[in-house]
Amino acid sequence: MFVRKKHNRSGTVSIVVVDKHHGAYKEVRVIGTSSEESEVMEFVRQGQDWIRQQNVQLDMFAQQEREKAEQETMEYFFNNIENVLLNGPQLPLYCLLPDCSLVIV
Repeated sequence: MFVRKKHNRSGTVSIVVVDKHHGAYKEVRVIGTSSEESEVMEFVRQGQDWIRQQNVQLDMFAQQEREKAEQETMEYFFNNIENVLLNGPQLPLYCLLPDCSLVIV
């Protein structure tokens, strides 16, 4: 399926979702009609969104972009760690002092 801009005799542009099956084109859905370029571009975007919702196939480029963004975020996070405090092993030592108010079982 793909989005087609169909020019009408009246000067408007119809945006339709078209499917080619067995060599024949079939209009699956009419998204909208307009003569203004901004509305035409919005209808094209809506048509592409509609196609994405109808297809159950995953977009491998979108998946790759998400993985790349996640990798960059993790690298940024780990590269900006400056100090790591390990307070866990020190807790039992505090209870050996006479003024310890923390009781560890």
